[in-house]
Amino acid sequence: MKKRNVLAIALLLASTVSLTAVSSAQAPPTSAPIALSATQFAEPAEQLRVLIGKIRRNEILAAIQLGTPASHLEAAKSAFEAMRVKPTTDTERARFEAEVGKLLAPDAVDQMMLELEPKLVEARPKLPGAMLMGMGALKMLLASDDPSLSDSERASIEAVLPGLEAWAAKTDFLSSLHARQALSVLSDAARNTGIRSIDALKALSFEQAVEKSALMLQAGKQAMAIYGIDVNAILDSAKVEVLENDGKKARLRTTFTVFGGAVKLEHDSELIEGKWISMKSESDRQFGKKRTPAEKVDS
Repeated sequence: MKKRNVLAIALLLASTVSLTAVSSAQAPPTSAPIALSATQFAEPAEQLRVLIGKIRRNEILAAIQLGTPASHLEAAKSAFEAMRVKPTTDTERARFEAEVGKLLAPDAVDQMMLELEPKLVEARPKLPGAMLMGMGALKMLLASDDPSLSDSERASIEAVLPGLEAWAAKTDFLSSLHARQALSVLSDAARNTGIRSIDALKALSFEQAVEKSALMLQAGKQAMAIYGIDVNAILDSAKVEVLENDGKKARLRTTFTVFGGAVKLEHDSELIEGKWISMKSESDRQFGKKRTPAEKVDS
């Protein structure tokens, strides 16, 4: 079993929430009220800081309520309710039992390790060469004049690369012990959700399902810590700056410390229904466009 498949299975218990959130962009809002946080932030940086803090504390429901327009959240809840009342097909039931059952079975970790161990053995001789190629590719990218790489992205890679190399050199990615520990954490969390079947999932309300996903988020953080990545420390390092703000749209820069280096992410936000919502950046949009060197000097 590939690592990404293990993680996909681990997160399956919370996937319905993600899918409904995506579908809410096109789904019409319902008239039914939904419990929302009454807090509104005039300053986008403060809202983002609070949002990051909630993710840091695994408060997923509160984070979704804070960072999602009310109409979209109502649509997500409506889509989830539609999923709950829709009859379950034999295929859906069998797929749920087969995939989620890998995490819930009493011997789940042993069975997954039986499948994973041969792949770990096969990959071990190839890992050193793959690591050298990966690091070499990053260094080549930095040395190039690739126009698709922004100044901020280039600076972030340069800042992170030394720590990334040190981390990669000391981390045993293909350790059977580490794999077993990570799978144990994920399997325990899946059991703690209490979701043993697709019927149990459908018995939950939208809010209850989101709260269950918090258990998987916490487990995911613990699993990553086994490989030397402290997600909460990264979140704690967040610094948010407002680059532009006209009261309706804003451009923010969020800086995280990752592997000892500063990673700077710039993104646009728009005030929608009293909440600052992140938007997909477009290089040619008038608001938040990249400034020329002359404009930077003038500012």
